[in-house]
Amino acid sequence: KMTRLLVTHLASRGLEKITIVNRSLGRPQELQEQFPDVDIEIKLMDDLWDVVGRSDIVYAATSCEDYVIDANLMKENGLGGGGRPLMLVDISVPRNIGSDCKTIDNVHAYNVDDLKAVVAKNTSMRQKEMIEAENLLREETSSFCNWRESLAAIPTINQLQEKANMVREEELNKCTKKLAQNENLSERELEAVERLSRGIVNKLLHGPMSHLRSSDNINDQQNAIKELSAMFRLQDDKNDRGGKAGRRTRTRNGR
Repeated sequence: KMTRLLVTHLASRGLEKITIVNRSLGRPQELQEQFPDVDIEIKLMDDLWDVVGRSDIVYAATSCEDYVIDANLMKENGLGGGGRPLMLVDISVPRNIGSDCKTIDNVHAYNVDDLKAVVAKNTSMRQKEMIEAENLLREETSSFCNWRESLAAIPTINQLQEKANMVREEELNKCTKKLAQNENLSERELEAVERLSRGIVNKLLHGPMSHLRSSDNINDQQNAIKELSAMFRLQDDKNDRGGKAGRRTRTRNGR
């Protein structure tokens, strides 16, 4: 079971070739069938040291109660250090790899306790990242809620722009009639007066509209909306338009 889990993990990490050393061929052959995408080579225990000598990483997962690999055995089999780097990982309980293997040059040996320490460190890092992710999520949620609440100001902003533009057009029409009587004013000059009137209105509205958009919470925004609505009498204009629309509808129905 441990070997199957190990092969599953290694295959998920992209490892393409694995050599399994076992006392018999039965279970390794089952793993070959279960993992057809992985090149699994099967060797018997007689070939253990040949496999160790040409491997980069060796995992030990047997039911033996004695060491399968230790420093003396490695030296006896010509692996006394100074060669290629080798990593030994013991995931057996009881241990199958002697801790004295760490004394051999270029050999790095790890056991279950070492792996537990790595897991604990990674868990701590992930918990820290989770806290950071939660803080980021709260910030983004707050930003989204503020944006959603800011949508409540859009109708008031539209009403304010509509009223300001209506007043601008009324006054501009009065002024344009007088200016048109002056034959010295060209079409281009009249257009300049039009652009000037729009620019003045936009600058005057910039402050109130920015105030509406910049409110930090819904209560401040609602108060700002009420103040601007009362200041510019937006609700009265809305009721007037509604009344006129109602009168037009009744007139059509009367016909």
